[in-house]
Amino acid sequence: MGLVKRDIWKLFYTILILSIIFIIVTSYLLWDVKKEDHKERQETRVTSTSYYLEDLFWQYETILDIIGENILDENGSIKKNHKLLDQILNLNPTLACFRIYTPNGDVIFASSNIKGETSNIFETIKADYFDQTLHSNKMVIGRTYYMHKMHTLIVPLRKALRDKNGKVVAVIASAMRVNRQSKFVKLLLQESRVWLLKDDTYYIQFYDFNSETYADPVPKERIEKALQTVQKSYKLSLQEIKDRSKTVTFISNSYLTGTLSLTTCKYIKRYKLWVVSSTPLAAIKDDFLNEETVILLSYIFIMLLIYYLVDVIDKSEMQKQKTLKEQAVTDSLTQLHNRLFIEEYFQADIRAYTLFFIDLDGFKNINDSFGHEYGDKVLQIISKRLLELTQKDKRELIRYSGDEFIFITELMDEPLIAKFSQAILSRIAKEIIIDEFRLLLGASIGVARYPNDGKSFDEIKRYADLAMYKAKELKNSYVIFHSSLKEEYLKTALIERELKLALEKGEFSLVYQPQLYSDGELHGVEVLLRWHNDKLGSVSPTEFIPIAEAMGIIKDIGRYVIQKALEEISSIQEETGKEFHLSINVSAKQFAQHDFLDCFIGKITSSPIRNELIGVEITETAFIEDQQHVNHILKDLRKEGIFVSLDDFGTGYSSMGLLRNLPIDELKIDKSFIDDITNDLNTKQIVYSIIIIAKSLSLKVVAEGVEDMSQKEILDDLGCDIYQGFLFSKPLGKEALLELLKANGGIFTPRS
Repeated sequence: MGLVKRDIWKLFYTILILSIIFIIVTSYLLWDVKKEDHKERQETRVTSTSYYLEDLFWQYETILDIIGENILDENGSIKKNHKLLDQILNLNPTLACFRIYTPNGDVIFASSNIKGETSNIFETIKADYFDQTLHSNKMVIGRTYYMHKMHTLIVPLRKALRDKNGKVVAVIASAMRVNRQSKFVKLLLQESRVWLLKDDTYYIQFYDFNSETYADPVPKERIEKALQTVQKSYKLSLQEIKDRSKTVTFISNSYLTGTLSLTTCKYIKRYKLWVVSSTPLAAIKDDFLNEETVILLSYIFIMLLIYYLVDVIDKSEMQKQKTLKEQAVTDSLTQLHNRLFIEEYFQADIRAYTLFFIDLDGFKNINDSFGHEYGDKVLQIISKRLLELTQKDKRELIRYSGDEFIFITELMDEPLIAKFSQAILSRIAKEIIIDEFRLLLGASIGVARYPNDGKSFDEIKRYADLAMYKAKELKNSYVIFHSSLKEEYLKTALIERELKLALEKGEFSLVYQPQLYSDGELHGVEVLLRWHNDKLGSVSPTEFIPIAEAMGIIKDIGRYVIQKALEEISSIQEETGKEFHLSINVSAKQFAQHDFLDCFIGKITSSPIRNELIGVEITETAFIEDQQHVNHILKDLRKEGIFVSLDDFGTGYSSMGLLRNLPIDELKIDKSFIDDITNDLNTKQIVYSIIIIAKSLSLKVVAEGVEDMSQKEILDDLGCDIYQGFLFSKPLGKEALLELLKANGGIFTPRS
């Protein structure tokens, strides 16, 4: 049904075309049926009429034979019997008169009604067919003419009387009255609409009461053309048609009117007459059109009804589709456009636009703290506020997903973009009051422009997304996309591609940063990962480690570092005979792996290095992710004798008070504090406080990034335990570290 509704007009036009074809075929068949009906009726009429006429003329011929038998004696002499003729006329009123002629045309005697007329027949027009009568044994019908004395049309009837030797001794002549009261006329005109044609002379034998009709023959060429049509249609010769007295029907111009007609003929061989009936094609067409009009009117009515129904269905469906379309591109919660709207929006020809990608800051906390019901209310309030900004120009607001919104505007100038971005931030930053709660939110906005920054919506959206993440670093701000962000994005994408094969291609290597006591004696080393790629060159761990974590391959890289470091350091210790500590950095993502603990312990257990000399370095962010889980892992590591070092202390989120609850053995002061310790009294005081608290918790203190003697001297005074930095040594590869240990026995002197 859905398909029918979608293609309702296609279905209608299909029905229309098929119905038109059907009407055309039906009309053609109806026309054939009408012609066939007229043909059948006409042939029946002609056939029955011909039988009637043949019988009628046979009766007249019989009358003439009876008269002949009564007036011709055995010797072939004529007996004048006027009384007989008069009696027969009385019995047959359709007969006009009788005359008995000699073979020479003289009148021998006549019926009483024409007794005085004695002219020789060859002196009048009545002599037509007289010679033919003398040579025929049958009654001969003469051509019709008007008899003024009797005021009627008559058809001459003649038959020769012969003696025993076959010699003509007389000719009996009579005439059939043709008037409106005669059965003959009623049959031909009123009932049968049939007319008669003489075969040999092409004179009309009977058609109407106009004497002029019978004055001239039908043009011979017209008759011959009609006869050619008949012979071609029936594939019979004219003589065969006559001999068989076959009823034939054909279309030709009428003998009398010249109009195209359906004509039926049958030949009466004995009397050489064609019985003809014709119907003008125009009359058949009228009959056809009467029925065709009813059919067409019915068809038009039905099609109009179907059209009306289709139109109603289509409009109803269009309204439903419009409603469904609106629902499909509308966010049910905020009533804003949703992301499906974007596909429709960009089907139009848009020359230039600016996309503002908005992500709410702190929205997750609202959902977590107050529940999704409050989160939904917040989104509705924010949507209404942002919707106020769509009143000007051509601006579209879309709820893209969750707490993300997109503005599409025609603003292209940076000052206007900046002003609009600030307007968005200010509306979002307004206090939100729901029930008794007062909530505050911020937002990060990334902005990208088409076609300045990209050639498609996906590209523009991706760049706006990049700019938004940059804005998040600034908090409650906006960033307009620029080429450097694109370069950064492309570089990140390249790093991702190359990282996938870095392990397989053996592009990673390890270096070791020495950790020394105040007197320069080696305490241990921190293993550091290095990556050199043919396309990227040397890539800093601060660049590729976060990407590796996001890609999910940090697990494999971490295992490589642990395995490789244990192998190389155990080899160095075995070759130098000197034991020292090995610190391995472990990221928060590695701690989140379910099999990290078993894997790590398994590797150090199989290593010749004593567990007490192996440590893990973690940053404060590891505790932020899941403090309880991390604490559990660290406690299990310490049970195995592995020491734990808290790296980059002071740069994260931990407070001094939390240190006593952390299962750690060592505290590393971040390099940023060491850099300022010589010229910033506050920094020096902070470092001193860190060392005092660490000492109170029995923690060793390691200072990172010590680069000159003045920093070391201050740290010595403050009670620092271990030093790490370029003052003593840069990170060393395995061979360099081995060579240095062999040369100085594990004692490092400060570099000048």
